[in-house]
Amino acid sequence: MKGILKKAGLALATGILACVCLVGCGEISKSDIVGDWTVDTVNGMSLADYAASLGLTEGQVVTNLTIRDDDTMVSESALSSDEFDIERKADGFEVKQKGKSEIFMSVKYDADAQTLTYSVEDGQGGTVTQVMKKGKGTIEPLTTEGAETTEGTDEEYVEDEGTGEEEYVDEGAEEEYVDEGAEEEYVDEGETEVEEEEGYEE
Repeated sequence: MKGILKKAGLALATGILACVCLVGCGEISKSDIVGDWTVDTVNGMSLADYAASLGLTEGQVVTNLTIRDDDTMVSESALSSDEFDIERKADGFEVKQKGKSEIFMSVKYDADAQTLTYSVEDGQGGTVTQVMKKGKGTIEPLTTEGAETTEGTDEEYVEDEGTGEEEYVDEGAEEEYVDEGAEEEYVDEGETEVEEEEGYEE
């Protein structure tokens, strides 16, 4: 009897383990992730604070993800709009370039918080971690006004330096020497003296 109970308990434990494995080792449901997602935080900062740190608006740094039923995803931002393939996993999904097998990034799904989290390289040797929430943010185009203003400021600064040099030339000894120096005065006075001397000799 004890042997039968022991076997039954083992079978039950094995069955529970199998169920856990089926749930934990399978794929997340499409219904969990399909739809629109937008940025909630970037590197632990709110979208507003992150945008302010870059001198931009929220709409200029926001990223929207649209996950479809056919396991494809569209990523949109002020910089680009790209389409990817996704492969669902137990705790999220992997993102791949369209038609390619190489993994572009891995996304974690938090069922309790209803968020997606992923990290990508920032192109400067670091990483940017974004947490996405359900919804869709408003994307604003990146303008060159800020850059032009900065460039204009630099140019004005250069012009100021250039003007400083010109002013230095204008106010320096070169013109003063010509205007007030001994050269003109000497020529004027010299010519007068010469004329007077010549006239005296005559």
